[in-house]
Amino acid sequence: LTGLLWRLLRDRQQEADGLHRGVVKAASEGVRGVRERFVRAALRLQALSPFKVLERGYAVVKKDGVAVTEAGALAAGDRVELVLHHGKKNAVIQ
Repeated sequence: LTGLLWRLLRDRQQEADGLHRGVVKAASEGVRGVRERFVRAALRLQALSPFKVLERGYAVVKKDGVAVTEAGALAAGDRVELVLHHGKKNAVIQ
């Protein structure tokens, strides 16, 4: 009887150890998955950043402090501000 109890106890301990390893592995994989999704989202956000666009050589044209999105919104003589990756410049539309 004592040998049977020890075997049952050992079997339950092995079962508990296996469950523990499974929980630890699942948690680790869950954290890794969350981290990977976070990195992908951060990279997407970075790619969409207006600062990244400026870094690639584009500029934002502002008239009266508002970004201009259509050429038709500008007329000859309009004063605008060009926002570049490194600094700003004023310009006049010709």
